Amino acid sequence: METREAAQAQIQAATRDIVAQMLQQLYLKVYEHRKATAMDVDVDSNPIKELDEECEIISLVRDFVVDAATKSYTIPKLSALRSRRNRLSPAGRLPSEITSLIFKFAKGMEPGWMPMESKVPFNVVQVSKSWREAAMGTFSLWTEINNLMTGRLIPAFIENSGIAPLDIRLAPVGDRPAPPGLPADLQAEVRAHYARSRQAYYKYRNKVDGFMSPLAPHTSRWRTLHIQGVTQKQLEKHLLSPAPLLESLALVYGRAELDETFINTELHPKVVETLFAGETPRLSQLTLHRFYQPFDSPIYTGLSKLDLRNISVPFESIPKMLTRLGGCPGLQYLSLAHLKFYSDDWAETSNFVLPTALSFPHLDTLTLHFVEGDAICYIFASCHFPSSIEFSIRIADHWIEGFDRISLPDFVPTVSLPGLLAPSLRILAFSGEEPSSSIRCEFESLGGENDPLNIPPSHIDFFSRQDTSMYMEMLLTQLSQTIPVGALQKLNITCGQQFLQEGTACVESLRGMPALTSLELDYIPASVLEALIVGSAAPLCPSLRELAIKRSEITREKLVELASSRAGSGDTSANVPANAVARLRVLKLEEIFSIPYSSDSFRVTEQYLRDLGIDVEWREGGGRYVVGPRPAELGDYEMPTWEPSVVSEP
Repeated sequence: METREAAQAQIQAATRDIVAQMLQQLYLKVYEHRKATAMDVDVDSNPIKELDEECEIISLVRDFVVDAATKSYTIPKLSALRSRRNRLSPAGRLPSEITSLIFKFAKGMEPGWMPMESKVPFNVVQVSKSWREAAMGTFSLWTEINNLMTGRLIPAFIENSGIAPLDIRLAPVGDRPAPPGLPADLQAEVRAHYARSRQAYYKYRNKVDGFMSPLAPHTSRWRTLHIQGVTQKQLEKHLLSPAPLLESLALVYGRAELDETFINTELHPKVVETLFAGETPRLSQLTLHRFYQPFDSPIYTGLSKLDLRNISVPFESIPKMLTRLGGCPGLQYLSLAHLKFYSDDWAETSNFVLPTALSFPHLDTLTLHFVEGDAICYIFASCHFPSSIEFSIRIADHWIEGFDRISLPDFVPTVSLPGLLAPSLRILAFSGEEPSSSIRCEFESLGGENDPLNIPPSHIDFFSRQDTSMYMEMLLTQLSQTIPVGALQKLNITCGQQFLQEGTACVESLRGMPALTSLELDYIPASVLEALIVGSAAPLCPSLRELAIKRSEITREKLVELASSRAGSGDTSANVPANAVARLRVLKLEEIFSIPYSSDSFRVTEQYLRDLGIDVEWREGGGRYVVGPRPAELGDYEMPTWEPSVVSEP
């Protein structure tokens, strides 16, 4: 291929005579025209003036030739040739529908740090006429309206978007580092982009009417609306027309970041406008931070996401809130934070009629942060949450602590809150003693010992005023059916004297706890303890290593049989085969009624358990007597045979 210099030399040689003749002819024509039209006749010859006139004519001729060559011939010719070339290129031969689709994908893949002028559609409209036509005909490229746009761009985007739904955002953009590897000039451009974004946001936030006024006539086309930093009073007047296409609404006033310590105590106005005249049939995601809408508003219907924060509401509206939640069976995300409930007449709040058995089968995230305890009680009493839920409760500046007396007649934790027990729950305690039944859920740190959040272990206590015996029977029956307890490590069941007559429900619950390593049973029927004896059938709690028995009617024969069956062969591995059990290491006994502490039966039982190699703790009358395993210096021994006839009954 010839070099550019060689081509220029050939052009210069070929056009030297032509250009010279053309310039000479044009010069003569201009000179003769001036001479013929001259009004004054110059009698005296002036050489300098003649030379100046000749230079002027040559300059005019030169400019005319260059202008004619570029504007009249070169530019149109080049444009035609380039258009023809573009049409012959692979990209130019694509149908406009395919080109439009490519533009849509390109827009979806653009990084956020790119300046607006470098993004679609601004960059593609400058490539070629066909690309410009394709971009102008692709309405979805023009539907994003944000605070980076000038006052002239917003109407242009609205017009170019045709009838397509609009996505509107007025929110700050924080500084973000430029991607690694970018040249220094591009990094500076990224920083400048974020600076312009902040400046534009503050300008529109302070004069929100300038941003919203061009958009207000097109409310029927809004698909998403995210406004941050504007008060309800400033914004409400722009949100009164129906929005039939609106799918996502976020109105956030206050600090942009998550501020768990800020509690808004300002009461919201009792008279507010109904957003969008109550006509938002497609709305599925709703976020309101310090923006109040009464719970009887239709805007709360059919949601998949609800996020309310920093809102003061009447206490008597709790039933309405629960009813609205019940109208969202597809709810997947629910977050209530810093909700303040007030009442003009607290005496009237005791006659609530709550909706019951509200089910949320698709809910995967539930957050209750700094919501007043009474409101949480009503939520738990009315709602049933799935076992796979991701659950977070905070009522103070620490994690889940101080939920000490949630007491409702119809509150059943095993139905309402099964997600509390998975996966971080490790200890579960039932109590059926007077004056009320309760469940304590103790959690380990979600991240274990290396938890970066340094969240300490915590607990939640639930109380019920139901009949204790019925309540405990119901809880034990539902335990393995409704709660994922397969990973539960410690279980404490205290039923109280005569409160659990049958042990069937308890036995069935234990069958679903293969990972249980510690079990404490207080006032449990002897039939439950006998079921723990390892026999030919699949054993209960095969990983059990610590067993505490308190206030039991179990006979000494069954107690010894239970200990012998779980003494094992010394296997202390963590992985217990399916057909075997872990060796019982610790046995805690307190008030075993068939074995009085000072009787001969106690001494014989003590010797036998010592020979089994089990650490035993006896508690009697508040005292404690520890019997350790057989000393190693005594050597190996054969498993003793229990002979109940050796000691007579006391």
